[in-house]
Amino acid sequence: IANSVSDPTGVYRTTDGGESWTQVLDSGGGNVVEMCPSNPDIAYAASAASVHRSEDAGQTWTKVAGHGFGWGPPGVLAGTPIDFQCDPRDPNRVFANNYLGGNFLSEDGGKTWRSASDGYTGAQIVSVAIDGENAAQIYVGGRTGVWGSHDAGSSWRGLRYPAPGVTLIGFEFGAVAVDPGERNHLLVNGDNHIWESSDGGSSWHVRQRPADVTSHAPIAFAPSDPSIVYTGVSETICLVNAGAACIGGRGVFVSRDGGTTWGLANDANIANEAIIDLVVDPSDAQLVYAATQRGVFRTTDGGQSWIVSTSLPADTRVGAIAVDPQNSSNLLAGVDEQGLYASTDGGENWQAVTAGLEPNSSIRDIQFDPTDPQVVYLSDLLSGV
Repeated sequence: IANSVSDPTGVYRTTDGGESWTQVLDSGGGNVVEMCPSNPDIAYAASAASVHRSEDAGQTWTKVAGHGFGWGPPGVLAGTPIDFQCDPRDPNRVFANNYLGGNFLSEDGGKTWRSASDGYTGAQIVSVAIDGENAAQIYVGGRTGVWGSHDAGSSWRGLRYPAPGVTLIGFEFGAVAVDPGERNHLLVNGDNHIWESSDGGSSWHVRQRPADVTSHAPIAFAPSDPSIVYTGVSETICLVNAGAACIGGRGVFVSRDGGTTWGLANDANIANEAIIDLVVDPSDAQLVYAATQRGVFRTTDGGQSWIVSTSLPADTRVGAIAVDPQNSSNLLAGVDEQGLYASTDGGENWQAVTAGLEPNSSIRDIQFDPTDPQVVYLSDLLSGV
């Protein structure tokens, strides 16, 4: 049995050593095929959408998982299979390793699955958010969903639960944000929509942006007024691959009701920019900074007008930006391949502050210590933390 890598996709079977082939399953099983060594009549085929099982050496197939869209443990989208392995002692026991998902185990012939990724996950994590009232409560946004931990990361549970009647189409999710005024209120940026939860991720509702666009850009609640929320538009590849061109930019969106409804917050300067990072001034909900491929943009009127900083290197990608929580005149920005820059006047002027850092760094995140802003953490794709 072999899986096809070109159209028509699916699973093919040969009984003459490969001289001729017959398609026995369409694209629903086109990523991996596994025949069980203890009983070669039992075979599995899987894709990101579904898992199929055969009990007659691949002549016929039955879908055993993925009856909606995708498969995996409750609240988790397993991702795209890389390999399946049958337990050599039990053909009903199957291990799966998945791109963007992790490791999973089924003990009932592929019908139900549980995570087998303690201490490891294959999910590509895009963002982390911490409950401001309970630091042990953490949420992460990955490309295949959202996870929550109530014990500071020792254990995790999948939170990929759609609202009744709503299918979570696609794999791509991105930024997750916790409302600083209501700890169970979460927002997640994903394919074509923003997802909102009012119960800590146990259920979700679709919130439509004004334009039907895919985005995984950061979401930023205004600390001084959490009813005001900003987000932007950029593709996942723009956030996770420093060398990728940011495509599909549509600027910034704003919600003034905590994330339920959204409108554009653009002018001509930023309307076509892909937003890589966003930060809101801690005391002024109308003052926002946006990191883009052309530098740092700033608005002082809630997005009606934007200006780009002229004191940073021209037309350079800024991968992260942060504001001092105790003195909002102090900002830090990571400029790709040129290092860290600091401003002490609210972004009017910037100076390189690269001592001790990789000179050609690709800075992906910057965090001030909220109790002592003299302590700052940053992540560099090339050299670490």
